[in-house]
Amino acid sequence: MSGARAATQIGLIVAFMSLGCRDRASSSTLDFERRTVSDWVALPGSSIAASRETAWRGSTLSETWELSVPVTWTVYCGRLRDAMPEGHHEISSDGAHQAFSRASTGDAFSVSLDLVSPGPPLRVRVTFTAAPD
Repeated sequence: MSGARAATQIGLIVAFMSLGCRDRASSSTLDFERRTVSDWVALPGSSIAASRETAWRGSTLSETWELSVPVTWTVYCGRLRDAMPEGHHEISSDGAHQAFSRASTGDAFSVSLDLVSPGPPLRVRVTFTAAPD
């Protein structure tokens, strides 16, 4: 699958998922953060390896999906650090897990990345969480 096609598929999934969340949270902030995270974690050449699962627990949103990534775990983690969106902070990292968070006025966001398979290609489970702060 080409990088452009994978990026288009990821963008479409984010757009469709956003439509279902408008009454649950501040849509503009949530939509922006979801797009930012989806674009950030999907390096060029990545593809969706397992579709997105969405769950609401009260006013907390949790989304999990898996990516197939054409680099090693070490390279992937380094590239995420180098391209970290403004306001995000790394909160933990080890040989198979990396986590980031960002707080805004009234909301807290986190991104958890877990190594599923070292590959090739690398397979990573992404969990995005948004909660009122």
